[in-house]
Amino acid sequence: EVLKGCAMRPADALPEEQALRQFVELPFSPARNRQTLYLLGFRRVACREMGGSAKDGTCVRLRGQEEGGRPGRAYDWDGQGTELVARAKRRLDSLAAFGVTDCFKASLPVFAQALG
Repeated sequence: EVLKGCAMRPADALPEEQALRQFVELPFSPARNRQTLYLLGFRRVACREMGGSAKDGTCVRLRGQEEGGRPGRAYDWDGQGTELVARAKRRLDSLAAFGVTDCFKASLPVFAQALG
């Protein structure tokens, strides 16, 4: 069966471990250092909706739209990785509080104390 919207057949796909490694090693993937990317900030991708929204994966990039960002190319992770992580840490230090999703319940008292 052909996947909807995809010309690749499941039988042609890479083995799962190989596909994951290839994805992780993409030099301009917005998934690379994603949490640091969010702390540093980046321009969002310009897109148009096709019967849905970016949240449900139906948002597609508009070609030739200069106002949109390219998150995977926003920073030079190889050349400035140490400096970028230091900037992200400073950003965390500037926040009144932050939590960890995996520790949501334990994070709430931290927010309550910091924000009153």
